[in-house]
Amino acid sequence: MEHNIPLHIPAFELLFQALPSSYLILSPDLHILAANDSYLQAAGKTRDAILGRYIGDIFPENPQPGETASIKIMLDSVQHVLQHKTAHHIPSIRYNIPSPQSEKGDVESRYWAITNTPILAADGTVTFIIQEARNITEQVKSEQEFIVNHHNLELLSKASGGTVWEVDLKQNKLKWSESIRTAFGYEEAALSSDISFWVNYIYPPDLGFIKQYFSKTFKTRDRVFSIAFRFKKAAGNYTNVLSHGYVLYDKAGVPLRLIGSSLDTDTHQQQQQQLAISNQRFEYVAKTTSDVIWDMNLQDDTIWWNEGMETLYGYRKDEIIPDSSFWSSRVHPDDVDRVTQSLNNVIKSTHTAWQEEYRFRKADGTYLLVKDIGHILRDASGKPIRMVGALRDVTEKRRYQQEVQDNLNWTRDLLNSLPLLIWTATPEGNIDFYTNRSSEYTGANLHELKMKGWADFIHPDDKEESMTLWETSLKTGKAYTVENRFRSKYGEYRWFMVNSVPIHDEGGHIIKWVGSCIDIEPQKQAQLALEKSNRKFKMLAESIPHIIWSATPAGEIDYFNKRYYDYTKMTAEASLGSGWLLSLHPDDRARAIKAWKLSIATGQHFYIETRFQNINTGDYRWFLTRAVPIRDEAGTIVKWFGTTTDIEDHKKAEEELLEKNMELERVNKDLDSFVYAASHDLKAPIANMAGLFRELTRRTEFKDIATAKVVEMFNRSLEQIHSTIQDLSEVVRVQKSKDQPLELIDLARVTDDVMLSIQDMITKSRAVITTDFSEIPAIPFTKSGLTSILFNLISNAIKYKSPDRNPEINITTKVKGDYIELKIQDNGLGIDINKHQNKLFQMFKRFHNHVPGSGLGLYIVNRLLTNQDGYITIESTLNKGTAFYLYFKQLR
Repeated sequence: MEHNIPLHIPAFELLFQALPSSYLILSPDLHILAANDSYLQAAGKTRDAILGRYIGDIFPENPQPGETASIKIMLDSVQHVLQHKTAHHIPSIRYNIPSPQSEKGDVESRYWAITNTPILAADGTVTFIIQEARNITEQVKSEQEFIVNHHNLELLSKASGGTVWEVDLKQNKLKWSESIRTAFGYEEAALSSDISFWVNYIYPPDLGFIKQYFSKTFKTRDRVFSIAFRFKKAAGNYTNVLSHGYVLYDKAGVPLRLIGSSLDTDTHQQQQQQLAISNQRFEYVAKTTSDVIWDMNLQDDTIWWNEGMETLYGYRKDEIIPDSSFWSSRVHPDDVDRVTQSLNNVIKSTHTAWQEEYRFRKADGTYLLVKDIGHILRDASGKPIRMVGALRDVTEKRRYQQEVQDNLNWTRDLLNSLPLLIWTATPEGNIDFYTNRSSEYTGANLHELKMKGWADFIHPDDKEESMTLWETSLKTGKAYTVENRFRSKYGEYRWFMVNSVPIHDEGGHIIKWVGSCIDIEPQKQAQLALEKSNRKFKMLAESIPHIIWSATPAGEIDYFNKRYYDYTKMTAEASLGSGWLLSLHPDDRARAIKAWKLSIATGQHFYIETRFQNINTGDYRWFLTRAVPIRDEAGTIVKWFGTTTDIEDHKKAEEELLEKNMELERVNKDLDSFVYAASHDLKAPIANMAGLFRELTRRTEFKDIATAKVVEMFNRSLEQIHSTIQDLSEVVRVQKSKDQPLELIDLARVTDDVMLSIQDMITKSRAVITTDFSEIPAIPFTKSGLTSILFNLISNAIKYKSPDRNPEINITTKVKGDYIELKIQDNGLGIDINKHQNKLFQMFKRFHNHVPGSGLGLYIVNRLLTNQDGYITIESTLNKGTAFYLYFKQLR
């Protein structure tokens, strides 16, 4: 749209100077003809210093080594314009300018986007070249920062030994960083992008509280989370994991993503634990904006706009009214008063420059955030007559700046939420950043911790090694790893694992060090305690008179004490691993290997007797070897510990005992044969004598008293002989019962039969007999044997009752390991155990003589039990009673 506004040369020069972008006008021979104020300010030059001079002389190449030939690139672009007579654009070059604040000649790094445009004469020759230089330093550095931040987060993850992950809650997708391989052992092919992969590998008992935790976090809209749980590693074992991270919500408060890091906290118990740190990717967008040029006549309040009002803001030519009301009516209502007042204040003052940011409405009704810059032209008296300016859309720029700031704030919050002391350093090793946790722990501010102030907090015993390793890493560029103690603000020292890795630029030069300090105090104390325990173990192992050894979970021997080498005369190199098998007797080797493999596979205790050889002498001696597994909290075997004890003397004694037992067995058999023969051969003669004696007494009358007493004594002697023969027959019967098959005998029925057989004795003694067979109602035994046991013990309990009380007999059963316990307890006279301990189960031994008896009852009971691999024990107190504990072997 054209306006009748007088636009003479001073106005165009004023317009050129007021342009917010930096412009330079060159002649075809590349001499500078003009430069606007924005260009001079951006380049740090004065107009007098550059006008009429060759541009290559005004802007020499960057003096710093390694910088690109920026001026050559720019000159090549101008030559391209001269040759092709078309505009040429350089997206980005770096050219540093002098720092206005420095007195030492320091420079500031700047990045520029250059556009060279030719102005052609009527004959097509180039008369001028207009060069526009846009300062894109902020955009380039933001892009570089994005790359560095992304790389930093990955390196921080690697430095702390953890892994970074991201969950898309809407898509139900999970993404892991590459460090999951080193942190948990999973290969990329084994990883799934579905969130169920993560859920399936959580320790099942932990899954419930994890769901509750995140449900509460989402409900309260917490941004940061921290939770510990157990996670399955690729090896199949579970490990304790500490996860920290951040929750992203939409405007409605619905959680969209989880971004976090997971750290394996068990690894340092194996002396090399590393912690994990995470971050997310940041996207930085930068857009250059074009300008709307305006010229305002302050005398009649008319305004001229260039085509940008049409192309950029969408207004048609017929809609653009050439007065200030067109502009003011489109300023946002909340901004218009502030902006117009600011403009009027500048116009009324003596100032010549004005700028404001406000919201300006486009033709479609939407608002853009704009930056408006104007310059005032005054007459000789200082009266404002004209104002020329440019309107630039900075909506995206401000939005982008806010996004960058939000991302930086988020990153800082995330790093500060991690349980790590995270820091960065310059290539020279000077610390230039710490997270808040560093100050919280040390009590020092960032200024005190920067440079190398952190060294003052290292324990004196650790300082030299820590500093030496740090200096070595700075010289070699290799990663820095050390364990040392740092002093807290309370004066206490705690152990930390310090890791740092370098960040390189494209040329391989170190531009930053990124590090973390992980608190490993509990793990370190556990390690020190383990080392102390190992020293004690080895001291003990070397002092006891046994061979002590240990093995890996796979069964490889990794330690023998000195006693093993003293006996076998083998070297450690020949013995460790599986070499010890060579010291075994050939006949024992296969058996030992089979038993050891079974224990390794099942985790069962290892127990075996084998012969070991002394290599020097060639002699073998018997040894008993035992080993037990040591397990971690998850039940996984982490070690085997064993002992090997010389049992040669015991083995010989055992063989001697076996021979004596065999001899005793032969004697017992001979004795049984004698008893059987004696009882059998005497039965008939004694029976004949008894018959003759009865016939004699029946036919003969003895009138004198002395003869009658002799006859009575003879008759009593016959009865005693007969009773003894019967008892001997019972002994023989008991011994033969050893070969009889066992059957389950109903205890209640057998007890009732015995009680019925001695009912007269029970009635006369007023005995009370109670039973409880509820736990074990039946016993595997022979019926005759069990009947004999119950008869002997119940009748003896009544026979040897206390004169002061009626007999009370209680019979019960229960399980005791591999045996069934039958307990028979009475309240009778009792037995002096101390006096008769060694005679309790001998034949013909009696402990009370006031009633008749043969002294075979307990012998028969004991013999019946031992014949079937059982045994009996007795507890008794004089005048209180006796308890008999009978143990019957359970059937397999």
